[in-house]
Amino acid sequence: MPDTDPVNLTIMRALLGAERQFVSGSHLARELGVSRVSIWTRMEQLRSQGFEFEAATRKGYRIIKKPKDLNALLTRSYLTEQSSCPRLVFLNAIDSTNDHATRLLANDYEAPFIVISNQQTLGRGRMGRTWYSPPSSNLYMSLGSRPYVRPDRMQLFTLWMGVNVARHLKEGLHLEIGLKWPNDLYFDGKKLGGMLTEARVDTDYLRELIFGIGLNV
Repeated sequence: MPDTDPVNLTIMRALLGAERQFVSGSHLARELGVSRVSIWTRMEQLRSQGFEFEAATRKGYRIIKKPKDLNALLTRSYLTEQSSCPRLVFLNAIDSTNDHATRLLANDYEAPFIVISNQQTLGRGRMGRTWYSPPSSNLYMSLGSRPYVRPDRMQLFTLWMGVNVARHLKEGLHLEIGLKWPNDLYFDGKKLGGMLTEARVDTDYLRELIFGIGLNV
């Protein structure tokens, strides 16, 4: 069973998110639109990957042991998921696309998603620096996600996103776009844009990850 199976990923994240609390098999079946038998089969597939579960009648399942390579598994799964197009949220003006993405995640908005705004009234960069964001002048957007990976993977995501943003701009515009670690995009010796990664950490996992980008166009 591929470790990027979307149903198995949903079950795995539900169990990880519950910490050591039980998650009802009936609830999982309803949420995923599958049978209880299918849930049992999926649990066996997750066991084959190194998970160990406690199962209790009328309670459900909970994780009692995680696989040693859990972090690598979650990282590969999350990056593979991003090949699908996330939903888009278009706004005329907002305080900050990163802040709006944070609010959406806090209100259980389905992730991943991208917030795009014509203007930011409180745009910011790294270390709280002001990012001037006038209307109809530049590109402001943020990707909101729930990766459920270890905090030490945050730099990996920042690098992965930065490299891919630079690559796609280079391919789409046929320009030599450069990436200056950790968060700047350059063209012809001038700063083209910047990136800002923010996260909410819960125990040992990144519950929410937001990747913002501003491009001078």
